[in-house]
Amino acid sequence: QATVTETINDTAFIKESVDLAKNNVYLSSTQDSQAHGPDSGSVESIGVLFWLGNIDTAVIESFYLAANNGANNADLKSIKLSDPSAIYLTNEHSFMALSDVLYSGLKRQRSTLTQVEWEKLWRTTPQSGTLKDWVDFCYSIIDQ
Repeated sequence: QATVTETINDTAFIKESVDLAKNNVYLSSTQDSQAHGPDSGSVESIGVLFWLGNIDTAVIESFYLAANNGANNADLKSIKLSDPSAIYLTNEHSFMALSDVLYSGLKRQRSTLTQVEWEKLWRTTPQSGTLKDWVDFCYSIIDQ
């Protein structure tokens, strides 16, 4: 179910009730009045990907967002799961952006995940691994 809650200029804000049993409701801005979804690599897009279980794509988009919040502008289409994560995590801003977006996304799959738990899990992340290692890390949290 989706309903337009308001329209400002040519941007519609859509309230989507994805699964009423899980009470997963989110707001996402669209790019135009034709109701195209959120931009790839945005917090909204990453959250939806996590909720849908597209963890591989969610991790790729998360690293794209992290890189663009750091000193490295990445091209989303060139990011691969075999890439070393270090090329996208270039400074504190990129790490903070990655932590925030992964926590937000993982909460869509595991609503009981607290900020305190996340901070403990964050210390165990595969920072010297590949993006695939981060996918495995995310699955391990979802499966807990």
